[in-house]
Amino acid sequence: MEPQFETVVTKLIARAFVVATFDPTGIEEAKRTVPVCFSSEEPVYEESLKANLILDHSPGSCDTSRLEGGPVFLAHDDTNPDNQVAVAEGVTISSDRKGRAIARFSKSKRADQIFQDVRDGIRRNVSVRAKLHKLVLEKVENGLKTLRAVSWMPVEFSFVGLG
Repeated sequence: MEPQFETVVTKLIARAFVVATFDPTGIEEAKRTVPVCFSSEEPVYEESLKANLILDHSPGSCDTSRLEGGPVFLAHDDTNPDNQVAVAEGVTISSDRKGRAIARFSKSKRADQIFQDVRDGIRRNVSVRAKLHKLVLEKVENGLKTLRAVSWMPVEFSFVGLG
């Protein structure tokens, strides 16, 4: 029998790529907003953990307080203020166990370019960056661990070129 594994992680930042589920009818041109699915429970290989990672979406697992009103970047480089193109609003964990938000784009030249790419279906991928507070071992299969983040906090998401 596999021993139970549980650890508390306080400084780990992870990225989990998901394909954004944009509903073209949900884009509001005048408000410059786009509905985004920024996270799910799909396992994603996390290089820093050398394991598959699942972000748990059960009630109480995800603290969305930091993401509400938080930055939406062009890439995960928050040291470059030119990479911020939007803010996240209306952040929720929905009943289908996905993280959702509205990205409200700025009127800067760079944000205009990204907003147009999103509207045109050119930029379709979103990556979320999160602080992982508590991980549990879900399974080990063929030597590969799958960890579940049962306590985590999204800190930003980015419209990325690669998924």
